[in-house]
Amino acid sequence: MHPAQPERSLILGTNKARAPQGAVGVYNLQGRLVQLVSHLDQPNNIDVAYGFRLGNRKIDIAVATEPTHAPHRKIALFATHFQGDQEGIAVYAPEESAGWLICVEQLPDNSLWYLYPRFGRQQEPIAVVESGADETDGLDACAQPMGRAFPAGVIVAMNSKERNFLLYSAADLRAKLR
Repeated sequence: MHPAQPERSLILGTNKARAPQGAVGVYNLQGRLVQLVSHLDQPNNIDVAYGFRLGNRKIDIAVATEPTHAPHRKIALFATHFQGDQEGIAVYAPEESAGWLICVEQLPDNSLWYLYPRFGRQQEPIAVVESGADETDGLDACAQPMGRAFPAGVIVAMNSKERNFLLYSAADLRAKLR
């Protein structure tokens, strides 16, 4: 998230291939690749920490993980009715409302998003949304306005087959849920 000009914000994604093809790509909000950090070995999920203290200054950092052979541990189970893999979770947290937890069911041709309330019980989704993304295994959401195209923020989903990212206007999704 660009601190002064949200429309200049960037999207980070991984190519989970073995080195030397493994990489982290940096994209602008128009989907154009602006930087590629290559020669990584199967980079996996990526996250950003804003205001990370490094010595006496604050910086923003991006961290990618590498898969291990250790068993996966689940932090929380939001639903038991998934058919496909559960490969992503994002928090959409606007200032004026509670927002949602967005969980992805990874399906060929049309992954589903399960929206749960951020607070209280998360037993049943408040909505199930067809994303149009193929086997999404990455998802993130930002509730900050990001220019004219994304006035209430953006939801970014990885589109596995095409190896690209689909950007969804959070304002459009909010309007559908009213």
